[in-house]
Amino acid sequence: MIKATKVLPKKIAKNENTKLHVLLAALIISIAAAAVQKSAFATTSYAFVLTAVAAVWIIYSAAIAKFLVHDLNHAFWKALVLDSLTYLPMLPLFLAKAATEFIIAKGGINQTIPANYAGFLQLPIVLAFGTALAANIAGKIMLLPKNLDHTLGTYNFHKKIKIAVLASVIIYFLFFSIITVMRHSSFNSTAYDLAIFDQTTWGYSNGEILLNTVRGINLLGDHMHPILFLIAPLYKVFPMPETLLVLQSLALALGALPIFWIARKRINTTGAAMIAVSYLLYPSLQYINMFDFHPEAFAIPLLLFAIYFIEERKYAAAAAMLILTGLSKEHFPLAMASLGAYIFLAHKKRKLGAAMAIIGLVWFIANFKFLLPYFYGEAAYAHLRGYEYLGNTLTEAVKNAILHPQLVVGQIIAPDKLIYLALLLIPLAATLAVLMGAHYMLLAAPFLAINLLRGQDLTTAALYQHNAELIPFIYFAAIIGAKRMAKLLSPLKLNSKKTAVGVFIILTTITAAAAYGPFATIYDVKQFFPKEHAKLGKLLLKEIPIGASVSADPLLLPHLAHRKEAYMFPNPFITFMYGKEFWKLQNGTKERQSKVDYVMLDLSRASPSYSAELYTGFVAEFLNNNDYSLLKLQDGYALFRKGGSYADGLCTLNVYFKDSTASVVKVDLQNALSNENKVYLKDCKALVASAK
Repeated sequence: MIKATKVLPKKIAKNENTKLHVLLAALIISIAAAAVQKSAFATTSYAFVLTAVAAVWIIYSAAIAKFLVHDLNHAFWKALVLDSLTYLPMLPLFLAKAATEFIIAKGGINQTIPANYAGFLQLPIVLAFGTALAANIAGKIMLLPKNLDHTLGTYNFHKKIKIAVLASVIIYFLFFSIITVMRHSSFNSTAYDLAIFDQTTWGYSNGEILLNTVRGINLLGDHMHPILFLIAPLYKVFPMPETLLVLQSLALALGALPIFWIARKRINTTGAAMIAVSYLLYPSLQYINMFDFHPEAFAIPLLLFAIYFIEERKYAAAAAMLILTGLSKEHFPLAMASLGAYIFLAHKKRKLGAAMAIIGLVWFIANFKFLLPYFYGEAAYAHLRGYEYLGNTLTEAVKNAILHPQLVVGQIIAPDKLIYLALLLIPLAATLAVLMGAHYMLLAAPFLAINLLRGQDLTTAALYQHNAELIPFIYFAAIIGAKRMAKLLSPLKLNSKKTAVGVFIILTTITAAAAYGPFATIYDVKQFFPKEHAKLGKLLLKEIPIGASVSADPLLLPHLAHRKEAYMFPNPFITFMYGKEFWKLQNGTKERQSKVDYVMLDLSRASPSYSAELYTGFVAEFLNNNDYSLLKLQDGYALFRKGGSYADGLCTLNVYFKDSTASVVKVDLQNALSNENKVYLKDCKALVASAK
C-alpha cells in the first residue's frame, strides 16, 4: 500500500485529502453518467474500450503519485501495479460483451425476454459495465493510504451521515409523492389498480363494505387487504386518490430507516447509509411506487421494521409490525411464520419463535380456507391462474409440488425466472452481497416459491407489486452479506473495507436504476405534466353528477371511483376483466347495462389495460346501444348519458370518425352498426344534404 509522506504541513495535507475526495466524487458521478448512457459501451469496439481503460489506469496512478504521495518518479510505478488489481473485475465485462455479441450474431433470442425493454440483449453488457466500474472504484478506495472507515467514523461525520440519510428519505418521499400525483392528474393512472382500491377505501371510510364494481366482486374475496380499514379514517379526512399515492410514497421512503439502523450495527455508519440510499434507488421498489397504489407496498417498511425490532430483541414491537404485515395480503402471514422460525433458531427463543410460526401458519390457512371463500362466495381462490399445472386447489398444488418435484424445478430454471431473479439481485453488488448472506434469503422461501412457481409472467417481473414481500428479505440478506464481504477482505490488510463495500453496493444499484429502472424504461416524466387535453378532461368530468353511476375507460375511471356504481369500460355492457370469470369476454345483461347513467371515453388514446384494436371493438359495440345519447364530444373525449337523442349523437360521431386524424379509435359506423341503427346514418346524410 502506498504511504503518504509525513513532511507536509497539516494544512497542505488537509487540502490534498480534499482534492482526493473531490477526485473520488468525480469518479462516482462518472459511473452514474456512464450507466445512463447505457448503449455507449455496447456499441464500442474492444480496442477503444481497452485504450480508455489503459488511459484511466495511467492517469489515475499518476494523479495518486503526484498529488497524494508527491513523488511522481518513484511512487508512480507502485501505484500503477496496485491500481491494476482494481481492473480485474473488468474481465466479466468483456465476457458479457462477447457472449451478447455471439447471441445476437447467431440470432438466438429467447421468446421469454420482456418486449418492453427494447435493448434487453444489451442489458448484460450494461450491468457488467456498471458492476466492473463499481468494483474498480471500491478497489481504489481500499488502496487509499487513509482509512476512511476511521475518518468517517468520528462523531461529527456520524451526525452528518444521519442527516444525509434522513434527507434522502425526505427527498424520495417528496419526489415520488409529486411524480405519482402528477401521473394521476395527467390521466396516466389506471383503473387496474388505483380505481379498484380507491373505490373500496372510499366505501370503508363511509362505513360500508361495498361490492367493488371496478373488479366485479367484494375485494376481500379477491385479496385479503384488511389493512385498508386502518387507512380509512385518514381517507375520511382527505377523501381523494392522491391520499393513497402520497401515503404509499411515505411508507416506502420510511423503509430506508430500519435498513440504515440494521446495517449500522453490522457494518458501519457510512456503509449503512450507502445501503439505505441504495434501497431508495432500487428499481423494483420504484416500480411499485410508480404503479398506482397497492396495499402490499406497506408490507415493505413493516417487514423491515419487524426485522429491525427482532435484531434489537424488541419482540413485542416486531410482533405488532408482523400483524400489520399480515393484514396487507392473504399470504403475508407467512412472514410471521418465517421470522418466527428465525427467532426460534437464531435467537434461541423457542417458545416465542414457535408461537409466532404457528400463529402465522394458522392465519395463512384461515385466510385461504375460510375468509377468502366467505367473501368470494365459493371455495375456489380467485388467483390460482398460472398454477393449474400443479392442481385446481391450493391443497392439490402443495401436494403435487412435493410429489412431482420435476414440475417445480422446471418452472424455477425457466429462462424468464432466471432473468427475474437476476434483475432483483443485481442491484445489490451484482448479487455478491446477497449470495454471501444467502441462507438469510431462506426467510423469503415461501414468497419466492409463490412467485417462481406461477406459470404467469406478472409475478415474475420487476415491474409489479408482487415483489413487495421479497425486498425486505433481500436487503436483510445483503446487509449480512456485506458484513461478510468486508470480513473476507480483512486478511488483505486493506483500508476502508466497510466503506468500499457500501460504495460497491450503491454504485451497482445506480447502474441498475439507470439501466432498467422505471424512468429508464416505461415511465416518461414529460408525459406527467398537465396538458390542455387533461385540463379539458377534468372539466368534462365535472359534468357527471356525484351520485350518478358511470362506466369510463381505464385512464379516466380513477377520477370517477367515488360512487357505488363505477365500471371500467366496456363493463357492464361487455364483461371483461370483471367478476369471477375474469378473462371471459361476453355481453352484459340488460339489467347490468341499465345501471349506468353516464359513459365517458377518451377516443384519442388507448390504455395499458387493452389494445387500441380491442378498445375500438368495444366502442363499436357500445355505439349500437341506442339507450344512450352523446352529450359532449371535445378533443377526443366522448361523454354519453342515458336517454336523449341517439340519432343526433350518431351523426356527430360519424363526422368525428371520418375527419379526426388524432383519434386512436376509428369506427366505421356503416359496418359497425346494426341494420336497425344504420337508419340513423341515412338521416345524417339527409341533414347534411339539406344544410347544403
